[in-house]
Amino acid sequence: ALYGGNLESAITLSDRALETARGSTRGELLVLQLRTMGIRNEPFKMTPLCREALQLVETGSSSWFQALAGLTSAGTWGGDPVALLEALQALQEFSGDLKPIAPMGLAGNMLCDSLQHIGQRDQATAIFRRLESSNSEEHCGAVDPVFSGWLDLTRVNRALLGNEPMSTSLPSARGALAHFEDACDVVGSTIAKGALGWTLLEHGDPVGAESYVRESLEQAIALEIPIGVGFSTLFMGYVHIASGQFREALVIMEPLLELDNP
Repeated sequence: ALYGGNLESAITLSDRALETARGSTRGELLVLQLRTMGIRNEPFKMTPLCREALQLVETGSSSWFQALAGLTSAGTWGGDPVALLEALQALQEFSGDLKPIAPMGLAGNMLCDSLQHIGQRDQATAIFRRLESSNSEEHCGAVDPVFSGWLDLTRVNRALLGNEPMSTSLPSARGALAHFEDACDVVGSTIAKGALGWTLLEHGDPVGAESYVRESLEQAIALEIPIGVGFSTLFMGYVHIASGQFREALVIMEPLLELDNP
């Protein structure tokens, strides 16, 4: 239900199962709920669930990294710096091999982006290099395409913020979209289309950007992904500005000022 974009069914089914679940099974169900809350942009509810899930699931497992991504989301979008520091500390203390799996890519992407935006570039770079090394030749053939998608999106964001060569941004944005589409990850492809549109805009191509941003916005609305709707709406406004359509940009972007949690 979750990977197909049916968020309400995912929540309903997991709620029922949590009534009797214990131990690692409960942890797995909490992780499923965290993923759904993240998509629906409900970070204020996530911190206690993340902490419980991290205690119940196996450290270094796929579910552990998913809970780590949730804790990062709670810290970043929920305005909880303690949660963000807990997520960073947990990853720094994890001494095992980072396997190229989807949840690790998501957790790494969120931590890198969050750290970059609060000025902790060295720590963000250290995490990014660990992600890159896990994607090295020794793991070829076992790399999850969704992990590759998140790694590419991390590289895009780093390039647009001046932490990687700008020349890497466009191929990485296209690569991210291809990886998510190969994996039939509709949430990932929605985000990647918005990122590709923004990257094309940064490269001076508002015409090329518009179609990707529009598709991202339409998918985010259909899948009920508030944060995707917010960012794609913002990007669409910038597309209009770059095209000299200032009135249209104002009409599109003004409602964003009224959002409680943009």
